Amino acid sequence: MGLSTANRNGSTALLVATQNFSGTDTLPFVLVGVFLLLLILLPIASWLGKWVNAARQQGKVSQFHNPI
Repeated sequence: MGLSTANRNGSTALLVATQNFSGTDTLPFVLVGVFLLLLILLPIASWLGKWVNAARQQGKVSQFHNPI
């Protein structure tokens, strides 16, 4: 869920950059930022998913418990 929220923020930043700052170098900077955001968030989301699954298998977290 956090990954989709972060992706939505990147999409909004791209929309604002194209609508309000056309003809400047803003769009490439935003694209690099969105790309870096995904490169950082995808491994974190994968690690958190593995962590929750491991905790569920050990019985430390119930199926309906939100650890965050």
